[in-house]
Amino acid sequence: MESFWCVLPHTIKEVGYRLAEEFRLPDAKCDYENVYEWFQATAPDGLWLNVSRKHRDGEPDFAEPLRIMASGYRSVAALGCRLAACLRTTVYYGEVEYLGGDDFRYNETTRFEPRT
Repeated sequence: MESFWCVLPHTIKEVGYRLAEEFRLPDAKCDYENVYEWFQATAPDGLWLNVSRKHRDGEPDFAEPLRIMASGYRSVAALGCRLAACLRTTVYYGEVEYLGGDDFRYNETTRFEPRT
């Protein structure tokens, strides 16, 4: 499955706040389960975002990629640039390969740098 991802030292709530501001996301929901913490919301224009990352005993694991699954967007390039600017970090796009259990391999095809 193709997705966006990045690595940054911010909690899911902080990331969710930034994304909610940028994309005008109402009713954003943050939560966590045994392995993952996540944020999910749908914008008025139909953009759907699901952001997740592994945690350890309820604490964010900032070394893990923050995976951003999205639908309802028109252009990978436009969304990637907007995500990089909003999160102020490099955002990658490519194939996320399931390896089994809770393990994935991230294969970059495109990289988006934040504007300075």
